[in-house]
Amino acid sequence: MPYEDFLAYVVTDAAAKWQAAFEEANVPYSDVDFVPYDRSVRSPCGQGDQVTGPGYCSTNQTIYFPTNWVDLNTGKVMAEYGDFAMAIVAAHEVGHHVQEQLGLLEGQYPTLKTELEADCLAGVWGYSQYENVEPGDVGEAMEISWDSGDLPGTPRNAPYTHGKPKERVKWFRTGYDSGDPTQCYTLTP
Repeated sequence: MPYEDFLAYVVTDAAAKWQAAFEEANVPYSDVDFVPYDRSVRSPCGQGDQVTGPGYCSTNQTIYFPTNWVDLNTGKVMAEYGDFAMAIVAAHEVGHHVQEQLGLLEGQYPTLKTELEADCLAGVWGYSQYENVEPGDVGEAMEISWDSGDLPGTPRNAPYTHGKPKERVKWFRTGYDSGDPTQCYTLTP
């Protein structure tokens, strides 16, 4: 399956999981859009490129995903991490859409807490894929979570802060091990 099609599948599947949960709770939910791009893209939330990586724009409820994203910390192209790692990154962005639907983002760029919460929500989605998870997949997800953590010395309140590697892995595992989104909401009001 081509890279873009795989990511589109993940976004669609993750969004459907959350839509069903919202319907069960009788809470409105709107669809998330997905735009893969090659070199750069302009969105209502700013410019995106291979360096800035995937991002969720709450203004138009769209995930922008570079097809050749390079992790700045390691220099690895995301595809080198493996399919489940790519899926978890896409599910993380869907997690931001869930947060927007719940009013946790309030039109602002995510904070450290909402980034870690999105890691947890991605883990919850990963848990829902249990029968499809192959040996080594969880390791892929933890590796990309670790590698894309903030570098030492990154201020905790800096823009685009996602959390220390250990925190990112912890919150992914919280969601993945429990499959319970309520475990994720200890981070935000």
